[in-house]
Amino acid sequence: MPRPAAYVPENQIIKNLTTLGKEWMFPDGREYIGRYHRYINGAVFTEARYSEQNSVELIPFESRDSKNYDYIELKGTANFQSPKYISTAPTTKQYKAGRYTRYFISTRNSYENSSIIEIDENQFKLWKSNKIDRSLYSAIELTWKLTGPRFDDISMQPKISGVEDTNRRIVFLKNLEMPGIADFLTDYTEYTIYDRQTSAEIKKLFGRSE
Repeated sequence: MPRPAAYVPENQIIKNLTTLGKEWMFPDGREYIGRYHRYINGAVFTEARYSEQNSVELIPFESRDSKNYDYIELKGTANFQSPKYISTAPTTKQYKAGRYTRYFISTRNSYENSSIIEIDENQFKLWKSNKIDRSLYSAIELTWKLTGPRFDDISMQPKISGVEDTNRRIVFLKNLEMPGIADFLTDYTEYTIYDRQTSAEIKKLFGRSE
């Protein structure tokens, strides 16, 4: 995937632009609607600012009446895999480490949490290698805190970060990368030692008897 230079001065980037359509499209001919940014050399990429994981280069919009675009789309997507919902529970080793990584994928430009699903690490790697169409889907990974106090303890110096408060902060930060994830992921104790579904054996390891 083409990408801008490693460093581009801020005054050579126009950020936080929005197109409502008939302006830009993906190389396979699909129209792009949403946020984008533009470089002084004319290059245009999706997202309000450049993201190595999510930004995709755009080209000027042209009518899709041409049969060529139908051919390009069929040819270009024939070998792509479709993401499937998989929610992976932490292992005992990950509980002992206190955190683990979760992965989520969404249809681009939907800006609705209904298009978001959780996937596993293998599918995230398929997305990164473009075996799941990166021009159609955006994906994120986030670190999920599993153990520790439930809430931040500000009486200690330095402050001790709590499970629920930490996960809430992570989700709202990631909402900048994947709009809608903050509405999709609202149970900040899911899979943690404070989740009712977590096994008694795991909870016992961390002094919880409930």
